[in-house]
Amino acid sequence: MHLALDSCWGEGSLERMLVHSPTAFDPSTGEIWAPLLRNGRLVIAPPGDLDAQGLRELVARHGVT
Repeated sequence: MHLALDSCWGEGSLERMLVHSPTAFDPSTGEIWAPLLRNGRLVIAPPGDLDAQGLRELVARHGVT
């Protein structure tokens, strides 16, 4: 909770967070809980490999901040 509410996050930086880490990987909790505790939204990356172009399109299409 301290990480999610830390003042290091700029205004609006957690509006839409890309969740790309496997949920079994414990640092993924930061990707999930930080935006949710600040009224943000999650953008879940599709399964499988995501190349640079696919990542760019995903970020643009969903407005990842």
